[in-house]
Amino acid sequence: MGGGDQKSIVVCGLKGSGKTVYGEDVARKYGRRCLVVDTVHDFKTGAAYYVWRPEKPHTPETLAVLLKNIASGKKSNQPGNIIDMLVIDEGNRYAPGGGAKLHPVIAEFNDQMRHPPYSCSALWITRRPVQLHPDIIGLADRVLVYHLSGVRDVNYLNDLCYGLGTQATLLPDYYYLEYQSGRFELKHPIVYVK
Repeated sequence: MGGGDQKSIVVCGLKGSGKTVYGEDVARKYGRRCLVVDTVHDFKTGAAYYVWRPEKPHTPETLAVLLKNIASGKKSNQPGNIIDMLVIDEGNRYAPGGGAKLHPVIAEFNDQMRHPPYSCSALWITRRPVQLHPDIIGLADRVLVYHLSGVRDVNYLNDLCYGLGTQATLLPDYYYLEYQSGRFELKHPIVYVK
């Protein structure tokens, strides 16, 4: 990803299944061109990427203000203002499912993120896919599914792609399924070499 190859990715799975490890891997690859919205303080500060820990309450308006700032930073074209990857931990707090309407700025970002003024990729991290707004998942280029067990989540994913939810219940920690273009495949854990 990067350099005109902006993508939207959703990562979902139970606590401890590997979502944050994946998010940190993406953030490290982007370095200072990545901003992590670290809602529950899972990401390391002082890392090679930027970490923002918003004050409570964590609302759609909080993310909307950040997105406006990203758009204005891109317009100013100042060094240090360029964010090419936005990692949104606990994305369901900012784009909740359950029939809620997407905040207009978040909806615009989700629809237009590949184009100016955003020109940015997004990685949405959530525990449960049913808690994230369906427009986020529906427009995602890829959905990465770590271990899940909730009946509603399994059914939601099976509706997205036959067998996806069922297979998610069988995954060991750190393995995930990558869904894109109507198909899914098993992916191995991310391994770091120090």
